[in-house]
Amino acid sequence: DKITVLTSEGKPVVELKNDESFANIGIDWCYDLNADGDPELSVYTFSGGAHCCISQAVYSFSGAKSSLFLLYQAGNAGSLTPKELDGKSPVELSGFDDRLAYFGGISYAASPTLVTVYANRNGQYVEATRDYRPVIEQYRSQLLAQYKRCASQPSDQRYSCQQGIGLGIMAESLVLGDWDTFIATLNPPKDVRDWLASKRAEVVALLAKPKS
Repeated sequence: DKITVLTSEGKPVVELKNDESFANIGIDWCYDLNADGDPELSVYTFSGGAHCCISQAVYSFSGAKSSLFLLYQAGNAGSLTPKELDGKSPVELSGFDDRLAYFGGISYAASPTLVTVYANRNGQYVEATRDYRPVIEQYRSQLLAQYKRCASQPSDQRYSCQQGIGLGIMAESLVLGDWDTFIATLNPPKDVRDWLASKRAEVVALLAKPKS
């Protein structure tokens, strides 16, 4: 029901309460993101229910004071976690974005997640995925490997598999700016190709908006 943060002397710094019915509260990680000697604390709340919803709040501490450092609405994709991505300090926060859930009427099981990166910019963590092309390319390669396995699915499941993973590959390729050439690597069957083409403009518009 609550999380209490104490100083090393055992004095309370902050008490985080679960004020929502049917929600769970817990700790993701404790890590010194900004290298100031005081670790940040990532706390999540989970609303329960099917495919929803995780909210992540990262708190920063200075002595006996606390402040909200970052708030991330993770949906069902899980929290952001510290990960060194560019070999330089400070570390990035890496995770996934589920804004394509149920997109175009596809099932949740077939819905792809997109990689997302938050990076420190002037002391604040902001969404900066497009600055990390190698991360996007690596994740797209993983999606491509999954897509190739769709061919072994039973015929009644093959289309939805190719449709969903193909959607994720198209979205990541649109972020990278090379979808018009990368589609040849994907080489989808005509029905999947036509469906992706019909959804392209909608995906572009969705990617242009901040994650809600």
